[in-house]
Amino acid sequence: MTTNIIDKTKSNKENNTKQNTKSNQLIKISAEDIRKKHDPFFKQAFSNKPAAISFLDEYLPANFKKQLDLQTLAIEKDSFITEELSSKYSDIIYKIKTKKTKQNAFVFCIVEHQSTVDYLMPIRMLEYSLMLLKKHAKNSKNNKLPMIMPVLIYNGKKPYDAPKSLWQMFDNPEMAKQLMGDEYKFIDLNAKTDKELTQEKYHNLPLYVLKHIHDRDMIIMAEKLLKLHKFTILLDKEENYAIITSLIHYILNATPAKRQDQLKEVIINNLPSENKEGVMKTIAQAWLEEGMEKGIQRGREEGIQRGREEEAKIIAKNMLEKNADPRFVSGVTGLALSQVQKLKSNL
Repeated sequence: MTTNIIDKTKSNKENNTKQNTKSNQLIKISAEDIRKKHDPFFKQAFSNKPAAISFLDEYLPANFKKQLDLQTLAIEKDSFITEELSSKYSDIIYKIKTKKTKQNAFVFCIVEHQSTVDYLMPIRMLEYSLMLLKKHAKNSKNNKLPMIMPVLIYNGKKPYDAPKSLWQMFDNPEMAKQLMGDEYKFIDLNAKTDKELTQEKYHNLPLYVLKHIHDRDMIIMAEKLLKLHKFTILLDKEENYAIITSLIHYILNATPAKRQDQLKEVIINNLPSENKEGVMKTIAQAWLEEGMEKGIQRGREEGIQRGREEEAKIIAKNMLEKNADPRFVSGVTGLALSQVQKLKSNL
């Protein structure tokens, strides 16, 4: 009899376990099913025009609402929710005409399917709004963008404690709003005189080149640059002439090959006399490296070594014409001293 009781108890436990497993499965299936039906339910309900107008009339800010003709409401077919986030959110976009200008305005509604709070929602709202703006910017005839009002419908169980504004996500909201929400800093080089860009400030060297980057004659521009920025070039010494070398390299590449020797002559003649040798050595090294790159490219057809040597000889010849010491020229170009002396004797 005791055995029968034990067997019966065991059987009841097994049945209860099976029932609980089935119950859990039903709950899981039910939750998954609800989530799958959530999106079409939301979109169908809020695509109903009278319901949508009633909803917007209730929740839109008064100053925005009074500018809109809600009777012109239409549903946009687009969705900006990515596939990755489609299980968490649904969206619907209302297009509404403004009363005075008859321009389009948009209300972008998102509903959350998840019970957890998304603390990145302000960034998502910004991303979706920008995608909507970019789409309509392409079709804008007057370069004016539509107003967009983002709306989040939250039905989670937890109290919603996430930021409701992008600026609330920063340590200094006011500064963030000023820097990112106001006008961006605009520097119009065309409005600046050359005199302003030749003040003894390190950053004026590249700014001067940017202003004159479209000049027809780069050689004239280079000559003016070197004459007007002698002090600034010396400031570049502490950075091993990084900026002036980069600028001259750029100007050299923008100059036709048949005029490059003329450009090099202008550069050598107009470098500041203070520590001229140091500046020249750095620039010559840059030219040599550029020549080596060209030599490598040409070397595929003529031989890498020949290309390097020819470029080095051109640089050496230019330096010798300016009375540079042959030993210095040899050290900079990598040519043998005998080769440099031979080039000098042929000048």
